[in-house]
Amino acid sequence: MEKNLVISKEDLKDLLSINSSILVGKVMKRIEISNSTKELKAQVKELIYEEYRNLANMFDMYNKGIKFERINFIRSDKK
Repeated sequence: MEKNLVISKEDLKDLLSINSSILVGKVMKRIEISNSTKELKAQVKELIYEEYRNLANMFDMYNKGIKFERINFIRSDKK
């Protein structure tokens, strides 16, 4: 029998925020490079399923004690 997942609201918000940002970025990229609406729909559908599998894996790792940190890099040459 598996243990129940115990997660703080803050950590849950972080995990969901990170994953939603990643998914939006991937979908936007697919829209930019797509030439076919039918192909685009299939790709977006697969991306959504893939990211939910990734999110489930993140929850599983979190439940095993792995913590996640988000690091934002700032380019020094960007003005």
